[in-house]
Amino acid sequence: MRTAIHREWDNVKDEAILKKYYQFVLKDSQYIMEKIQEGIVKNVQGWTDGTGHIEHLIEFDDAEAFAKFWSDEEWQLLQIEFFPLINNFKIRIMRSVMLPKNIE
Repeated sequence: MRTAIHREWDNVKDEAILKKYYQFVLKDSQYIMEKIQEGIVKNVQGWTDGTGHIEHLIEFDDAEAFAKFWSDEEWQLLQIEFFPLINNFKIRIMRSVMLPKNIE
C-alpha cells in the first residue's frame, strides 16, 4: 500500500532564523535524495503559495519503505533540528485510498 508523509509549516519571518532554515533545507534535501537513490523514498514534492506557507509530501511505494525511513535515527535527528526553525508545524501519515470490497 502506498504511503506518504505530508508535512506543512509556516516559515519564520526573522532573517537570522530564515538563514538557518535555508541551510537546513539543503541538508534535509540531501538526506531525502539519498533515500530516493537507495529506493526507500519514491518521490518528494514541495509546494508554497508564496506567503511562507510550505506543504511537503514524501511518498513511499509501501508501508515497509515508510517504516524503514521513519525509524531511521538520522531522520528523527533532522526533525529535531527542523522544528525550532518553523512555525505551525503539522504532520500526517497517509495511505492510498481504498474502496470497500463490497461496492457494486
